[in-house]
Amino acid sequence: MFNQILNRLPRRDQIVPVYAVIAFMMFSWMIAISLWKIPSWLYFQTFPEILAILAYAYAEIFVESLLILGVLLAICFLLPPKFLKDDFALRGIWTAFTVIGTMFLYVDLLFQTSLPIGAWLIGALLLASLLSFASARIGWLAKAVLQIADRLIIFLYILIPVSLVSLLTVLILNIK
Repeated sequence: MFNQILNRLPRRDQIVPVYAVIAFMMFSWMIAISLWKIPSWLYFQTFPEILAILAYAYAEIFVESLLILGVLLAICFLLPPKFLKDDFALRGIWTAFTVIGTMFLYVDLLFQTSLPIGAWLIGALLLASLLSFASARIGWLAKAVLQIADRLIIFLYILIPVSLVSLLTVLILNIK
């Protein structure tokens, strides 16, 4: 039974590049927003309070990125292997990139667009499907995307320890 479940999921070397892209995008967005807000925080918060806010933010982004990866793995588990499992790295990267990227764009344009979020998400999923299936057919595009994702793995050596320290900090702050 357990082997059947594992056979429905991709290998670890297929999962790590997808998580690297997800984590890089999520943490980059959080860092950009934090750098925008920190100067104003300095007027009314102490340095330990700012560090606590950043610890909460890192912990939240870590959990969110794992949830996004979990959703992709659940979709991979439910779909036939030829749809997502066989090219999980490539199709997962394109799905994560387009869905997360378009959601960032939607949040940025939230007050300037009248498009409902459901339509936006359906459009993002259609774009992700188009890009993932097209790049599977275009060799140089698939190679380029996988090379970029492979290089983003280096950020996991920084992001995961910082996230774990942030989670520990959040736990300690909430125990007090």
